[in-house]
Amino acid sequence: MDDQELLREYVERQSEKAFADLVVRHINLVYSTALRVVRDAAMAKDVAQSVFIQLACKASTIRSGHTLPGWLYRVTRCQAANAVRDERTRQEREMEAMTMKSPAEETTATWKSILPHLDDAMGTLKATEQNAIVLRFFEGQSWREIGAALSLNEDTAQKRVSRAMDKLRMYFQRRGIVLTGVMVGSAITANAVHAAPIGLASTMASASLAKAANAGFLSVLLTHIQSLFMKKITYAAISAALVATVTVPILVAQAGESPSGTPVTKASLQESLVLHYTFDRAPVDGQAMDASSAGNNGQIVGAQWASDPQRGGVLQFSPPNQYIVIPNNPSLNPSNLTLAAWIKTSNTGDTWRRVFDKSWKGGFALSIAGGHTPGNKAQGKAVLEIDINSKDYAVGSDQKVTDGQWHHVAVTYDGAKEIFYVDGVRQKRISWWQGSVPANSHDLTIGINLVDPNPQYNEVGASFDGLISEPMMFNRGLSEAEIKFLYDSQRK
Repeated sequence: MDDQELLREYVERQSEKAFADLVVRHINLVYSTALRVVRDAAMAKDVAQSVFIQLACKASTIRSGHTLPGWLYRVTRCQAANAVRDERTRQEREMEAMTMKSPAEETTATWKSILPHLDDAMGTLKATEQNAIVLRFFEGQSWREIGAALSLNEDTAQKRVSRAMDKLRMYFQRRGIVLTGVMVGSAITANAVHAAPIGLASTMASASLAKAANAGFLSVLLTHIQSLFMKKITYAAISAALVATVTVPILVAQAGESPSGTPVTKASLQESLVLHYTFDRAPVDGQAMDASSAGNNGQIVGAQWASDPQRGGVLQFSPPNQYIVIPNNPSLNPSNLTLAAWIKTSNTGDTWRRVFDKSWKGGFALSIAGGHTPGNKAQGKAVLEIDINSKDYAVGSDQKVTDGQWHHVAVTYDGAKEIFYVDGVRQKRISWWQGSVPANSHDLTIGINLVDPNPQYNEVGASFDGLISEPMMFNRGLSEAEIKFLYDSQRK
């Protein structure tokens, strides 16, 4: 019996023998693929076990025409990559725990070496980075608490602390103090905050309130706030009344704020930017130069640089096989993300045209949807797909973007939901799910898919057909205000 017959026997009759035959037939492929990725025999066995568990659960969903070995290979690679990432995280946490338990003498020596420089080093950080360091090491808060305080998920909070700690470590290193980030964090946690003298808090509180109450400050302020809310006056009116009433400066929330509560600026967006091609000038030697600090330069294959009257420098993609390829690295495998680009196309054919692609089977892809089947309602719309264990989580634009006009398309995933934006406007549909974007070893491509998970559609090598400008990738889900700022700042 061939694979399809064995699958049918297992699905329709729950035949354990048929399933066992499939395992025996393909165990070598699955185990060897896992072993190449994880490089550990015991872990490879665990991965193989998880793959065949998925096969047992999803056998009925494997469509006719899909070769089972290919399906098993893709699932194995995805599971193995997740296992490697989980193992790396576990080892890092164990190392951190071991370091945190290092002898007191070592922590004391570290503290003495950084003490004269600590506050100057903290002064070189951005406010958002200072917030993260203070919450983690001065206040001793958990990742969950830090994420809640900064309006981030736990993974993003960890990354922000890690980046800030790297900056502190480099500051000390330039002064001849070579330490690991964990050593610095341990020293700050153990020594940076001391108990204040007994009674100081109550004394401070009384003195502060007395000064604030001078000239009736508190009573006037509270009376005005209560009056305004009773009259249901708008937030803007409340802010104006506060400014008119209070004799000291008061900062009010602005509409255009980042998740950390700070105003949105180019600098605040740059912090989480991992890829940005401006196309301001013609490429040299086919190199697409990354304007972010991540250094993700790409190689342009076939696509041509052009000067557009609306967008300035752009890249022209014409089928087939024209694209940008960016070598895989950890910065291109974020757990959360935002993808954004300006596009101009009038292609409305059956083929899906990639804007970004990291193999959506076990990765993610931003595409202009094709047809494939008559009456496909998504055709001509922009769609993000993220694949988790062979389940497709997708969200798309409300309207078609293939009208031959320039459109800014952006999509975010923040650990809980995918949200699409077109020309700075949030689209109606939201895709909800909990988890991380899966990491994989594929190179990132712009303008093409080089890995074809659906060979029956024959889309591998099918280039984007039109113009792309300002492709960008961030390692977190941007807020609605940040997307609007991005759109307004790049609109020409």
